[in-house]
Amino acid sequence: MTAQSQEASPAYSVTPDGTVRINAAGAALEVQYADISAQFGKLQHNWTQAEIAALFVRHPSVRSFDLRLSSSWEYDDSGGCYLSGSCTIDNVCLDPASAQIGEFLEGQAPDTGLAAEVLERELDDTGHDLALVLLREEGSDALCLGCQREETLATLGWSATDSSPEPEPEVMAESKPPR
Repeated sequence: MTAQSQEASPAYSVTPDGTVRINAAGAALEVQYADISAQFGKLQHNWTQAEIAALFVRHPSVRSFDLRLSSSWEYDDSGGCYLSGSCTIDNVCLDPASAQIGEFLEGQAPDTGLAAEVLERELDDTGHDLALVLLREEGSDALCLGCQREETLATLGWSATDSSPEPEPEVMAESKPPR
C-alpha cells in the first residue's frame, strides 16, 4: 500500500522505532465509531423499553410483573460456545376490573400463572436479545426488573389509559432486535 493510499484510508502503521500509530483517517473513524456506538446503545435500550411496553399495550389487564433475566455461556454441537440470554415472568399483578381480564381467567378467577405464561410466550422470539441488552447495561448475568404499567408506558409517551399514543410522524417496518 502506498503512503498516499494509506493516509486516505483508516490504517495503522509502524514507525522506524517500532511504535504503532494510527493515521488521521483512522483516528477520525475511532471518534465516529464511539459516537455511533453510544447512539446504538441508546437505540437498543429504547427497543427493550418498547418491547416491554408492548406487553402492557397488548394486555390492558396487566398492571405489573417481574421480568427475570439471565445469561450463561452454552456449548454448541460443533464444540464452540455462545452467550445465551433468557427471560421469565412472574409476580404478575392483574386488574380484575379490566374489560380484557377474560384472557387470563381460569374458571371465574384471574390466573396470574396463566398471565405469566402468555407474556413469556410473547417474548419467545425476542427474549434472548432483550436479556442480553439489559444485562449488558447492568454488567450482570442475572437481574430482576419490576415492570410497572404506568411507568413503562410513560417512557414511550403513552398514558396508562390511552388506547394509543400520538401517531409517529414516520412509521418504519415492524421492529427487530437491534444488533
